[in-house]
Amino acid sequence: MTFLSPRLLLPLFFKFQPLPDEQLKSEIVAMSERLQFPVGDVSLVDGSRRSAKANAFFTGMGRLKRIAIFDTLVENHSREEILAVLAHEIGHSKRRHVPRQIALSLATSALMFTLLHFAVHDPRLTAAFGVTPPTIAWSLLFFGILYRPISTALGWVTSWLSRKHEFEADAYAREAMGGPASLSSALTRMSRDHLSNPTPHPFYVFLHYSHPPVLQRLEALEGKTAG
Repeated sequence: MTFLSPRLLLPLFFKFQPLPDEQLKSEIVAMSERLQFPVGDVSLVDGSRRSAKANAFFTGMGRLKRIAIFDTLVENHSREEILAVLAHEIGHSKRRHVPRQIALSLATSALMFTLLHFAVHDPRLTAAFGVTPPTIAWSLLFFGILYRPISTALGWVTSWLSRKHEFEADAYAREAMGGPASLSSALTRMSRDHLSNPTPHPFYVFLHYSHPPVLQRLEALEGKTAG
């Protein structure tokens, strides 16, 4: 799927076209080479058809990696801000966040299917709820009820790890860009354009946020917090 997605699947949902700004493209390629992150091509995505949010992402592996930049990012941000956002995304790869997330996802899935195996094959589960003889349907229903708290707790762990990775990618982008100014400007503009809450309650962040609040990210970039 990693190999097929950028060429076969994503074009079904987005319109990809070569980035028309040749100067911006050359700067992106030069930065990628400087950071030793080879890319196959740089494409412009018609993200404005669905949302006003600015975004950019990488797909694929090796020379098949594709940089996809939403048209909203190009229209609403300066060159330095765009490069800083891409440096942040490169930081995720350089800090090996993707393999860690995949490993955690596989471990979570293994735990779920292991517990599901015992739930389906052990008649004591349905018997505890007063249902005999056991059936697959009842076993799946009761498993879903009992697994929900475990899934919620695992979600808190993965969200915490995701927020940690965002701080690390921000720090990488700061180093790659020679300072925090361009990424700080990009984050501030995105937060304003996306109408995000800059000061959510910390407990709400713990429960629901996969990315740190923008003020925490700005403070970490400026070295005011540990991140």
